[in-house]
Amino acid sequence: MDRQRPFLVLTLRRTGGTSLMAFMARVSDARAVEHEPFNTDRVWGPITRAFRDNGDLAALESALDRLLSDRPNIKHCHEIIPWPVTQALIRACAARGYAVYTLTRRDERARLRSLFVAMATGAWGARQAALLYPQIIAGTRRPAPLRAQAVPARFAKDRAARGQVDAFLAVEGIPAHAIVFEDLYARDGRIAERARALVAHLGVDVSADDPRLDVFAQAEGQGTGAILPYLANLDALDAALARLEI
Repeated sequence: MDRQRPFLVLTLRRTGGTSLMAFMARVSDARAVEHEPFNTDRVWGPITRAFRDNGDLAALESALDRLLSDRPNIKHCHEIIPWPVTQALIRACAARGYAVYTLTRRDERARLRSLFVAMATGAWGARQAALLYPQIIAGTRRPAPLRAQAVPARFAKDRAARGQVDAFLAVEGIPAHAIVFEDLYARDGRIAERARALVAHLGVDVSADDPRLDVFAQAEGQGTGAILPYLANLDALDAALARLEI
């Protein structure tokens, strides 16, 4: 086995860490695939759709064996993927020597707010936001109303999904390195230091002056605040989030 290890990042949508993923991919020798490749509209989506249609676990495992033959790096949002697919993916990656990470966000209300705004606008990243937000502000594109009524169910499903992953890792004895968004990006000038420590688990030694760390200095947000006044039901969404028992 090569000294460097590929990585599997298990997370929920809108957990943050885009610049971390970019940095990890840059320093890793492993091949990168599209983020969240098992989402039904992405490169490995046919695997997910096939399992949903036929429930064939043997076919799923065979497909994973083929996809992971060269040990690519993977970021996986598990709450929208059938649990047996995530379960099989974790096992397959662990068997191939992957470094497994869990990426979470302590401020669950902020994560869910970001999620519902993304669903309403269709902007899931900075590039989409740069294209769609000006259209929303100009009135040439109308976002869908924010689905405040769906907040409690989404919160419960996501919390259950996160617990399921944590429990599975523990039962299987698969070590996972926990990344908390707020801790990683704490404004104390030590983001690069923490990022270097995280990729050390891959067998990668990154110096403090490595130019690949510049991704953290260059990271920009989506500028979501600019389009909030144009979103219907924002007050209802915030009220639903405030009522959550977290």
